[in-house]
Amino acid sequence: MMFVLDVCIGNMTAVYGNNVRISGEPDVQLNATSDSLSLTFTLSWDNSWRDNFNWDAVWLFVKYKKEGSTDAWSHLYLGGEQTGTSVLEIDPGNTGNQVVGAFVYPKNKGAFNIAGERVTLKASLNGLSASDISDKKVYFAVSAIEMVLIPYGAYYLGDGVSNLGFHEAFIAERNPIRLNGYKNLEASSIHTNQSVSLPINAIDNNMGSHYHSAGTTDEWFMIDLGMQKKMH
Repeated sequence: MMFVLDVCIGNMTAVYGNNVRISGEPDVQLNATSDSLSLTFTLSWDNSWRDNFNWDAVWLFVKYKKEGSTDAWSHLYLGGEQTGTSVLEIDPGNTGNQVVGAFVYPKNKGAFNIAGERVTLKASLNGLSASDISDKKVYFAVSAIEMVLIPYGAYYLGDGVSNLGFHEAFIAERNPIRLNGYKNLEASSIHTNQSVSLPINAIDNNMGSHYHSAGTTDEWFMIDLGMQKKMH
């Protein structure tokens, strides 16, 4: 038996996009040549918005587990080409050469609710067999996390106070790191309480980036950073 487990995390306020939810049983289909699949489900959230500069978004990712397996859930890597709907854009989010999820955000400017939009994510079989899919021997779990796009431009990393936050390296003062809109941040400029491995060579603040709408931590910042593509 196949099912979708809905895991929705977000900022529950009346001002920002909230109440993201995935409803109904998904429609999982093999493609014509049986070497990839599509997973279609109903996505909704309240108080969505978009203006001339930025927008709210939902980060979608999928995990799967074969029926009867005692192994941990595995990440379903998506295809690099995703198709939006009449009201939603869908952009794949890459970490290295893997597409670990997709950003979904409103296509048009305004403020509105996303009500029962049918969204399709395409993926390779990820080591599953065509019969696993056709015989419904796989459990799929779809997760949705509310995000917001931070437009490109100058901003600070760190608050200049927190002991374990981002600050300039190799100096006594805990100065926050200012990204001025023209300069990339090299990995050597970061100091935290733990060693940090950047998912890309530098933070390019000439591009917009999606981050958690309920706030972010140093750890989530590094994870979010690895899933970005340039936003125009």
